[in-house]
This record gives sequence, structure tokens and C-alpha cells, in this order.
Amino acid sequence: MVDKDDILLKEFLQANKQEIADNGFSRRVMMHLPECKAQVLSFILSTLTFVLAIAIFYFEGGLTLIGNALREVFQNISFAGNFSTLHGIEPWTVAVAAVVSLFIGYGKLANMTD
Repeated sequence: MVDKDDILLKEFLQANKQEIADNGFSRRVMMHLPECKAQVLSFILSTLTFVLAIAIFYFEGGLTLIGNALREVFQNISFAGNFSTLHGIEPWTVAVAAVVSLFIGYGKLANMTD
């Protein structure tokens, strides 16, 4: 049950609510705070995990796997003539080929604009 005093207090505060202009004060305070150790540790851990994942991918033959998947897709497309008759291709193969093709295209586009 809500107390009558709580209701009166909420009504008073709502009626007398004032907004104070920030004028960039919060941003300036945040810029001067020391960086949190947890954020630094998180960044280091994320970077190490990413580098380790790339190394494992490379040393376990991930590039060969992607190359074989792309070759399979493009060979079947050339034999079939269109996308509607691609029998025998695993969906993951098409997904890998599409993602790799997008990354290669984006990389070439990014190099062209530099």
C-alpha cells in the first residue's frame, strides 16, 4: 500500500523539478577520470584472444578450408549455370564463400579509396 506522504512527496518533487544545464561538465569530468584497470585488462584479453584465434585458424589450415569451399562453390556454379540448381553444396559452404567474398571486396574497396 502506498503511503500518503510518499504520494505528496512525489507530487512536490515533480512540480518543483528543475533541469540544470550540463554545458559539457559531465564529459570533461569523464575525460579526467583515470582509466579503469578492468577496461585495460578487458582490452588486453580481447586482443590476445583475437590474435590467438587468428593464429589457430592459420596453423590449423583455415585458409585451405576457405579456399576449398570457394573452389567448390564456384565450380558448381560454373557447372550448374545458375544458383537455382546448386545440388550437393552444403549451406555452410555458400555462407563461407559469401563472407569471404564480402571481406575481399571490402578490402579492395578500402584500398581503392586510400
